[in-house]
Amino acid sequence: MAGMLRPAHLLDILRNFVLFGEDDEGRMVKIIPRYQQFRAVHKTIDRLAKGRTRVQSGDTDERGGVVWHTQGSGKSITMVFLVRKMRTTDGLKDFKIVLVTDRTQLEKQLRGTMGLSGQNIRPDKEDRKRLDSQLRACNAF
Repeated sequence: MAGMLRPAHLLDILRNFVLFGEDDEGRMVKIIPRYQQFRAVHKTIDRLAKGRTRVQSGDTDERGGVVWHTQGSGKSITMVFLVRKMRTTDGLKDFKIVLVTDRTQLEKQLRGTMGLSGQNIRPDKEDRKRLDSQLRACNAF
C-alpha cells in the first residue's frame, strides 16, 4: 500500500478519488485525497470484499470496522471517496449505502459533499415529487 505515486495507485486516484467543487469565492477547485483517506478507503473496501460473516467465522462479523477521524480531517470527503470506489468495485457496486447522522448540519454537509460525485443522500423535493407521481399512477390501476 506504500506510496500514492506508484503507477497503479496514481491511476486509482485519478479514476476514483478526484472531486471538483467550488471554494468560498466560487472558483472551481480540484479535491484529491490525503494519504490517510486513500488508505482508509482501501482498507474498508478490502474488509467489505474479503471479510467473513459471523456464520463463516464462527464468532465475529469481519466486514465492519472503525475509521478514526479527528475534527476537520475530511470525514465527509472520505465517505464520498469510499462510495465512488465501491461503485467501481465488482461485488460492491450495487450495495446500498446508509449514512446515519445526528445533526441536521452534518446531513446538509454530506448532501453537498456527495453531490460532488453525483450521489444523492436522501430524496430531495424533486425526488419526492417523482415518487409521489409514480405512487399515484400505481394506485390509479
